[in-house]
Amino acid sequence: MDKLTSKRIFLQGPQACPFSCQYCFADLLCFQEAKSTLDGLVDKQAEILYPSCDTEVGLAKHRITDITELATMASAIAVSVSTKRRLSDSFLTGLLELKRRLNGLGVLLKVSISVSTKYQISGIEKGASSYSERLEMASTLREHKIASSINLKPILPFIDASEYLEIVDDFIDKCPNFMVGGLYLSGESLFGKSILKEYPNLVSDKPVDWIPGKPIWKFCYDKEKINSIITYINTLGGFGYLSDKDFVLDTLDNGQEASNVH
Repeated sequence: MDKLTSKRIFLQGPQACPFSCQYCFADLLCFQEAKSTLDGLVDKQAEILYPSCDTEVGLAKHRITDITELATMASAIAVSVSTKRRLSDSFLTGLLELKRRLNGLGVLLKVSISVSTKYQISGIEKGASSYSERLEMASTLREHKIASSINLKPILPFIDASEYLEIVDDFIDKCPNFMVGGLYLSGESLFGKSILKEYPNLVSDKPVDWIPGKPIWKFCYDKEKINSIITYINTLGGFGYLSDKDFVLDTLDNGQEASNVH
């Protein structure tokens, strides 16, 4: 399959995210300023549709219909759901129904479980599911053959690389696919200011290619740490990706309808 152009649509959720993650870029002023531009894409084509933009997606029947119709209208090849919530029975039922409808359209459903820390979840991701609940979710997604990845995003500069390697060890037998990436920052937030002050050598200006106009945001990226994590994933037989589009292309090129097994 030809390379994707990074064109995405972010579908606003019916409710605000119930969690309070210190690093959440959805609340950044630079994202809010760009959101109206993103919202303007709803009548245009895109390759990947992101329900709720990395917040929590509600999968009531009408919501599944909305997502399916937008995927059709946008000629999307994949719908990518990212979450830190507990996988309730109703959420799983909704995912399976969404997968069934999308598969009928030839569209891939991909679910990402976000894990940015093992030992500091209660402080960094307040209100989100526990580490053990995310492990359980990975097992359940695999059991139901829902294409999934573990999102090691963002790689936080104050979390030691050894902790991320532990996370890989814990998840790789449940899901071999890992997304690894950096941290978008706002210099206006207390969290962003602390990162800029303590890790200035890791922060640069980055054009965001998935937003029209490619605005410039602050981006914290520890290349050495990220490369070491990806190398470790590969040595264990897993797959490390720097972008969602690479995972989608790999999955579709390998003819995987919704499998976590390469």
